[in-house]
Amino acid sequence: MSLLDVLEYNGQMANYNREVTIADISDVTFKLVSGTDTNTVKFLDKGSDGHGFILRPDKEVQILSIKDGANNEKLKGDPLTVSGNTAFVRVLKQPWFVEIVLRITQTTTNVKLLVL
Repeated sequence: MSLLDVLEYNGQMANYNREVTIADISDVTFKLVSGTDTNTVKFLDKGSDGHGFILRPDKEVQILSIKDGANNEKLKGDPLTVSGNTAFVRVLKQPWFVEIVLRITQTTTNVKLLVL
């Protein structure tokens, strides 16, 4: 078992972990607050800002946006492409982040997102 697998399934981190299947090609926003999921907005009831994240999609996705609490964009330039069945790890400097927007480019994409 890899370190990423241990981190994802560590019981102490379970509240910050989301595994979702996105059926359609769309832009999906992950917010670090409580709420009711929709097709394009998913909530992680983390209770605080994120310091970093591990993203593991089973198909290629793009990271379009990472925003802090003041709605400032932390991702500059072009979207980041994350290949399927690989892990993308990002640790951010202050200010931390509260929202990540992913572009799902293929139907029925499974996304695992662990927020630290």
